[in-house]
Amino acid sequence: MTLPKQLIVLTSVLLCAVLVLLRWYPPFESLRIVGGFTAILFLPGYVWSFVLWENRSVTLFERCVISIALSVVVMPLTILFENKLGIGISVESAVVTVVVMAALGIVTGRVMHRNRKK
Repeated sequence: MTLPKQLIVLTSVLLCAVLVLLRWYPPFESLRIVGGFTAILFLPGYVWSFVLWENRSVTLFERCVISIALSVVVMPLTILFENKLGIGISVESAVVTVVVMAALGIVTGRVMHRNRKK
């Protein structure tokens, strides 16, 4: 499955999750739950899954499982390391950590891809 198709499927799943949560939570709260889950427990691992498993033989389900596993391992360790450096644990630092880890994965993937072409 190509990347645009994967993104369409993942967006549909997230939209369905928001619609299901609307039954029990107010709209903003359900968006916050799904957005937080996606940002902390999915996005960094999804980016890094393309870096570590570049071949397209990985199915969407496998990539999602790998993404969640990578994020569950990497994000708490990164936030713990930041805490040891004296950066407090807050929502702002967690958001910055997610953005930095995803950007680091994108840059690493681009550099590795460029080096393979040479």
